[in-house]
Amino acid sequence: MHTLRSAPLSRIPDLAAESHGGLEFGCDARWRAGRSLVDSVAGFARAVARHAGSLRAAGVRPGSVVAVIKRNHADLQALLYAALRVGAVPALLSLQLGKDRLLDCLGTLERPHLLLDVAGVVRLDGAEEVVRRRCGRVFTLEAVDEATERWAPPLPPGGDEERQGAPSGPGEVLTYDPGSRGLRRLGASELRARADQLTMRRARQGRGTDAAHFDFAHAHACATVLGNLVHAVPFLALTRTELPALDALLRDRRPVSLEAPAEVLAAWSPLASAPTMPFSSVRRFVASHGKLDRQTVEALLAASSEPHPVFVERGARSASPLHEEGLVTASRRST
Repeated sequence: MHTLRSAPLSRIPDLAAESHGGLEFGCDARWRAGRSLVDSVAGFARAVARHAGSLRAAGVRPGSVVAVIKRNHADLQALLYAALRVGAVPALLSLQLGKDRLLDCLGTLERPHLLLDVAGVVRLDGAEEVVRRRCGRVFTLEAVDEATERWAPPLPPGGDEERQGAPSGPGEVLTYDPGSRGLRRLGASELRARADQLTMRRARQGRGTDAAHFDFAHAHACATVLGNLVHAVPFLALTRTELPALDALLRDRRPVSLEAPAEVLAAWSPLASAPTMPFSSVRRFVASHGKLDRQTVEALLAASSEPHPVFVERGARSASPLHEEGLVTASRRST
């Protein structure tokens, strides 16, 4: 009998749904699994199951590599777990990479199955023949147009999969590592250790939703989502950065933790003085990478109505994408 702490990665969404399926797990850019809105852990597990059924119908088998290039969205993580569920190795490739870098990555993956959304098709425009030579099969996640369908047909529908046992695949993830400018292989134990480091302390800090904006194709996002599923921390993925949209979302969802790269937090800081007080529920501001100046940090902390808000800077002492030093670098001054 597997528990969430010991189960294969492929089983995590199902086991989390059994344990705390009603817990919030959503995204500001909403998406559906069939007819159901994905806004909970159970909904995320359904999205994983539907993707896994489609991958099997497309011929993905244990040991295959499934590369994904799509717009930044929490559904990238559902596709990651779907690939793991069928025993394949997911390779998440960020749209932030240029066309040449993406093609280089595809060339190192030894003819992977490639999944694209419209944004991925646009990013690879003009390189269709190269993509076909470097990939085993190419599919789009939805119908795009007739010209695209000739080289990248839509992924076939597979329906919901029944819950399954441990897969025969290696249970590892590939992500792009900016430090080495290439793909990095993350084993299950390494990813779990990072997830525990990110989330265990947060889970003991009480109830409330964590809202985060980062690239969901990166290792940090993989570890964060795994940690939230295992440790039952409500999660809201942020993909939009415009101030009016963020203002409305934060007032509606009232997260207790807000994470983003330092440059994004800086761009959001004008909301600290907004009369709508969107940061009032936040007791923990987190810079996932980069540094904020003291004035911006103090403005964010002052915008919280919580008694002891803090600012945390991650990875301040290491350039490694898998190392985190969660340092509380500032707290609100007493008045």
